Amino acid sequence: MAKIYASLIIAGKKLFSQVPEQIKEDVKNTLKDEVANGKITPELFQELVGEAYIME
Repeated sequence: MAKIYASLIIAGKKLFSQVPEQIKEDVKNTLKDEVANGKITPELFQELVGEAYIME
């Protein structure tokens, strides 16, 4: 489910604020993986999630 929400957020169809609380952390981690894999930029992550991308 997290991957679906992340894809919808990247596509501009959903906002991170619309993600159910129970899966927000999973969606955030999925979006971090997208940055690590080069599919989105750290700047886009920050724009989408509302917080800076920090590598773990």
